[in-house]
Amino acid sequence: MRRLKQIMDAGNTVTGGWSFITDPIYLRMVANLGFDAVVLDMQHGFFNENTVRASIATVISAGKIPLVRIPLGRWDAAARVMDFGALV
Repeated sequence: MRRLKQIMDAGNTVTGGWSFITDPIYLRMVANLGFDAVVLDMQHGFFNENTVRASIATVISAGKIPLVRIPLGRWDAAARVMDFGALV
């Protein structure tokens, strides 16, 4: 979160990739496209708690900010993905 705040505080635009796909090779490719962050879409994508946990680790290991779109009304999922290291 600190990195995201630093980018915005500097007046820069935050760019983000968006993924519905859980494949770690695909996610690493998206993260390496030059985005600041990668959004993992649990609402309309194929992510569940297990795949989003692994995907957050993949995004972090690529040096990018993991953001997660949780399913509507699933505040329990929000707490868990934040525990996994993502921003919601």
